[in-house]
Amino acid sequence: MSRRSFGRVGRSVGSVFALLVVLSIAFPAASADAAGRALVTGTVAGTAPFKVGGPCSFVHQRYVARVTSARGANATLNVDMCVFASSNGFAGVGTFALTTPSGAATGSADGQIIPNGTTAQLAFNLHVIATASGVVAHPGELLHLVGTWHSNLVDGGPITGTIVDHG
Repeated sequence: MSRRSFGRVGRSVGSVFALLVVLSIAFPAASADAAGRALVTGTVAGTAPFKVGGPCSFVHQRYVARVTSARGANATLNVDMCVFASSNGFAGVGTFALTTPSGAATGSADGQIIPNGTTAQLAFNLHVIATASGVVAHPGELLHLVGTWHSNLVDGGPITGTIVDHG
Protein backbone atom coordinates (compact mmCIF):
# COMPACT_ATOMS: atom_id res chain seq x y z
CA MET A 1 0.00 0.00 0.00
CA SER A 2 1.29 3.43 -0.84
CA ARG A 3 1.63 6.33 1.59
CA ARG A 4 -1.26 7.97 -0.18
CA SER A 5 -3.54 4.95 0.61
CA PHE A 6 -2.54 5.04 4.29
CA GLY A 7 -3.42 8.74 4.37
CA ARG A 8 -6.92 8.06 3.00
CA VAL A 9 -7.48 5.20 5.44
CA GLY A 10 -6.29 7.36 8.33
CA ARG A 11 -8.67 10.18 7.34
CA SER A 12 -11.56 7.69 6.96
CA VAL A 13 -10.91 6.18 10.40
CA GLY A 14 -10.60 9.66 11.85
CA SER A 15 -13.93 10.68 10.27
CA VAL A 16 -15.71 7.61 11.64
CA PHE A 17 -14.23 8.24 15.10
CA ALA A 18 -15.35 11.89 14.99
CA LEU A 19 -18.85 10.83 13.96
CA LEU A 20 -19.04 8.37 16.88
CA VAL A 21 -17.94 11.06 19.32
CA VAL A 22 -20.58 13.48 17.99
CA LEU A 23 -23.30 10.81 18.22
CA SER A 24 -22.36 9.87 21.78
CA ILE A 25 -22.51 13.53 22.82
CA ALA A 26 -25.74 14.25 20.93
CA PHE A 27 -27.65 11.16 22.09
CA PRO A 28 -26.51 10.20 25.61
CA ALA A 29 -30.07 10.17 26.90
CA ALA A 30 -31.01 7.22 24.69
CA SER A 31 -28.60 4.88 26.43
CA ALA A 32 -29.41 6.34 29.86
CA ASP A 33 -33.16 5.94 29.22
CA ALA A 34 -32.71 2.31 28.23
CA ALA A 35 -30.74 1.66 31.42
CA GLY A 36 -33.34 3.51 33.50
CA ARG A 37 -36.25 1.59 31.98
CA ALA A 38 -34.48 -1.68 32.67
CA LEU A 39 -34.50 -0.70 36.35
CA VAL A 40 -38.24 0.10 36.26
CA THR A 41 -39.39 -3.01 34.38
CA GLY A 42 -39.39 -6.16 36.50
CA THR A 43 -41.14 -8.43 38.97
CA VAL A 44 -42.91 -7.10 42.05
CA ALA A 45 -43.31 -8.77 45.46
CA GLY A 46 -44.46 -7.21 48.71
CA THR A 47 -47.43 -6.54 50.97
CA ALA A 48 -50.71 -4.66 50.66
CA PRO A 49 -51.92 -3.54 54.09
CA PHE A 50 -55.34 -1.88 54.24
CA LYS A 51 -57.51 -0.08 56.74
CA VAL A 52 -61.20 0.70 56.59
CA GLY A 53 -61.65 4.45 56.75
CA GLY A 54 -58.50 6.33 57.66
CA PRO A 55 -57.91 9.24 55.32
CA CYS A 56 -60.31 7.65 52.77
CA SER A 57 -64.10 7.43 52.79
CA PHE A 58 -64.10 3.63 52.24
CA VAL A 59 -60.71 1.85 52.37
CA HIS A 60 -57.14 3.12 52.53
CA GLN A 61 -54.69 0.63 51.01
CA ARG A 62 -50.93 0.73 50.49
CA TYR A 63 -48.87 -1.50 48.23
CA VAL A 64 -45.29 -1.77 49.49
CA ALA A 65 -43.09 -3.86 47.23
CA ARG A 66 -39.62 -4.63 46.01
CA VAL A 67 -39.11 -4.50 42.24
CA THR A 68 -36.42 -6.78 40.82
CA SER A 69 -35.42 -5.94 37.26
CA ALA A 70 -34.14 -8.35 34.64
CA ARG A 71 -30.73 -6.74 35.22
CA GLY A 72 -30.84 -7.68 38.92
CA ALA A 73 -31.19 -4.16 40.31
CA ASN A 74 -33.68 -3.67 43.14
CA ALA A 75 -36.15 -0.85 43.55
CA THR A 76 -38.78 0.01 46.14
CA LEU A 77 -42.34 0.76 45.05
CA ASN A 78 -44.93 2.39 47.34
CA VAL A 79 -48.47 2.92 46.07
CA ASP A 80 -50.89 4.70 48.42
CA MET A 81 -54.57 4.56 47.37
CA CYS A 82 -58.09 5.31 48.43
CA VAL A 83 -60.25 2.39 47.30
CA PHE A 84 -63.94 2.65 46.41
CA ALA A 85 -66.59 0.38 44.87
CA SER A 86 -66.78 0.28 41.07
CA SER A 87 -68.67 -1.68 38.42
CA ASN A 88 -65.79 -4.22 38.13
CA GLY A 89 -65.27 -4.67 41.86
CA PHE A 90 -63.14 -1.87 43.26
CA ALA A 91 -61.09 1.02 41.92
CA GLY A 92 -58.29 3.00 43.51
CA VAL A 93 -56.89 6.49 43.17
CA GLY A 94 -53.77 7.82 44.86
CA THR A 95 -50.04 8.37 44.53
CA PHE A 96 -46.87 6.33 44.04
CA ALA A 97 -43.14 6.60 44.71
CA LEU A 98 -40.54 4.42 42.99
CA THR A 99 -36.95 4.50 44.23
CA THR A 100 -34.17 2.72 42.34
CA PRO A 101 -30.39 2.72 42.82
CA SER A 102 -30.14 5.25 39.96
CA GLY A 103 -32.98 7.62 40.86
CA ALA A 104 -36.60 8.09 41.84
CA ALA A 105 -39.99 8.79 40.29
CA THR A 106 -43.26 9.94 41.85
CA GLY A 107 -46.72 10.56 40.52
CA SER A 108 -50.38 9.68 40.53
CA ALA A 109 -51.84 6.16 40.55
CA ASP A 110 -55.19 4.77 39.47
CA GLY A 111 -56.56 1.38 38.58
CA GLN A 112 -58.77 -1.61 39.17
CA ILE A 113 -58.86 -4.17 41.96
CA ILE A 114 -60.97 -7.12 40.77
CA PRO A 115 -61.77 -9.59 43.59
CA ASN A 116 -62.00 -13.36 43.19
CA GLY A 117 -62.47 -14.99 46.58
CA THR A 118 -59.47 -14.18 48.78
CA THR A 119 -57.40 -12.96 45.82
CA ALA A 120 -57.79 -9.90 43.65
CA GLN A 121 -56.31 -8.99 40.29
CA LEU A 122 -54.53 -5.61 40.29
CA ALA A 123 -54.23 -3.42 37.19
CA PHE A 124 -52.75 0.00 38.04
CA ASN A 125 -51.53 2.90 35.92
CA LEU A 126 -48.68 4.87 37.50
CA HIS A 127 -48.41 8.30 35.87
CA VAL A 128 -44.91 9.77 36.33
CA ILE A 129 -45.10 13.43 37.37
CA ALA A 130 -41.63 14.08 38.82
CA THR A 131 -38.21 12.45 38.85
CA ALA A 132 -35.08 13.02 40.88
CA SER A 133 -31.40 12.04 40.81
CA GLY A 134 -30.87 10.00 37.70
CA VAL A 135 -32.91 8.69 34.81
CA VAL A 136 -35.61 6.37 36.07
CA ALA A 137 -38.55 7.61 34.01
CA HIS A 138 -39.54 10.96 32.57
CA PRO A 139 -42.55 13.08 33.54
CA GLY A 140 -45.44 12.04 31.34
CA GLU A 141 -44.37 8.39 31.14
CA LEU A 142 -46.77 5.63 32.11
CA LEU A 143 -45.84 2.61 34.21
CA HIS A 144 -48.19 -0.39 34.46
CA LEU A 145 -48.42 -2.53 37.59
CA VAL A 146 -50.25 -5.82 37.05
CA GLY A 147 -50.47 -8.45 39.74
CA THR A 148 -52.34 -10.46 42.32
CA TRP A 149 -53.17 -9.54 45.90
CA HIS A 150 -53.67 -12.50 48.27
CA SER A 151 -55.86 -10.97 50.99
CA ASN A 152 -55.76 -12.32 54.52
CA LEU A 153 -59.22 -10.70 54.98
CA VAL A 154 -58.00 -8.92 58.13
CA ASP A 155 -55.41 -6.25 57.40
CA GLY A 156 -53.62 -7.01 54.13
CA GLY A 157 -51.64 -9.81 52.57
CA PRO A 158 -48.91 -10.38 49.99
CA ILE A 159 -48.84 -9.06 46.41
CA THR A 160 -46.94 -10.39 43.39
CA GLY A 161 -46.81 -9.18 39.83
CA THR A 162 -44.91 -7.15 37.25
CA ILE A 163 -44.25 -3.51 36.51
CA VAL A 164 -43.55 -2.31 32.97
CA ASP A 165 -42.45 1.10 31.69
CA HIS A 166 -44.43 1.96 28.57
CA GLY A 167 -42.69 5.29 28.07
